[in-house]
Amino acid sequence: MLNQRQKNVSNPYPSLKQELSNMGRPRKTNIHLPPKVYQDKKSGMYYFVDANNKYHQLGREMSGAISQYYKLMPHHERLLSMSDLIDRYMIELSPLKASTTHSDELKSARQLRHRLGDLYVTEVSSVDVARYYTLRSEEAPVRANREMSLLSAMFKQAPFWGLPVNNPAASIRRKSEFPAKAAKKLERYISDEQILTFKKFTPLWLSRYIDLKMTLGLRQSAMLKLNRTMIRENCFFVNDISKNGGALMFEWTPTLRTVINQIVEAMDSNTEFFFTRKTGKPHNAESFSSAWQRAMQRARKQGLEKRFAERYIRNKAVTDCNDLAKASKTVGHTNTSVTKQHYSMLGTRVEPFEKRI
Repeated sequence: MLNQRQKNVSNPYPSLKQELSNMGRPRKTNIHLPPKVYQDKKSGMYYFVDANNKYHQLGREMSGAISQYYKLMPHHERLLSMSDLIDRYMIELSPLKASTTHSDELKSARQLRHRLGDLYVTEVSSVDVARYYTLRSEEAPVRANREMSLLSAMFKQAPFWGLPVNNPAASIRRKSEFPAKAAKKLERYISDEQILTFKKFTPLWLSRYIDLKMTLGLRQSAMLKLNRTMIRENCFFVNDISKNGGALMFEWTPTLRTVINQIVEAMDSNTEFFFTRKTGKPHNAESFSSAWQRAMQRARKQGLEKRFAERYIRNKAVTDCNDLAKASKTVGHTNTSVTKQHYSMLGTRVEPFEKRI
């Protein structure tokens, strides 16, 4: 553990979690909220109760309510410790990100709070951050990089919350993950034979899902939202590609038309969505995962060499495309470097030199 500075006086600015634990009667509900902040179950309105027992409306959106709460707090009660900065970021900003990103940041936040939580925000130096990174990179190299990214984001946000600090994490040189990532990519690439074997044990709707994902290369969250209204005369229009927002207009090809026609023909007339449960409601992440795992277990028992995740199909679609620029555009990336770094599984396609002597 890092040697933490000794305080001459006790810290008058405890973290949100510490404040909650110091209250006369611990909360049983809404434990994710700051002290004296409550939500009315009927209206959904958040309230802050000040020292005079006066109620202040904060709004119905949690992120906005938390932001308003900090504006109402007296200046001398505002966050100053790293624990406070971490807690506020994880309450106010992290939940606005994709669920997988938020879940990953929770893991990083626990380590940051454990190692750096007792330091004052304005006292943290690049030396402190470098020592932290050195220690964590020895324990978990990839996780250390994730923690540094989150720490950097927190310091970038701190000035907007009234803390006059520069970002001490910006100057830290991180270890490359490329060798480890390249090895994992080779292991995770799915062959055509593996796809065909797996599809033998999937229900029809999931088999069609795989066919369509191989054609569109969309993320799972966008795939589960696909519906009849996206079928246009001149294109297949996906108006929400989730992570980056925006829209994609897929030009009609014989393969795309065939797959979508097969899906529409098998659809229930009472729903607009392509992929639905027995109840007629569209699959969510949980129900889809259950169906995927059931099919994977059957396939593994019947000869599938290794299990693979749904997200690897997107990687395969990109990798199997001979044109990186086309693949990048199809999956909605702003540049090819992102596509190559995160989705291309088998390295760069090149042509050998033809000259002979």
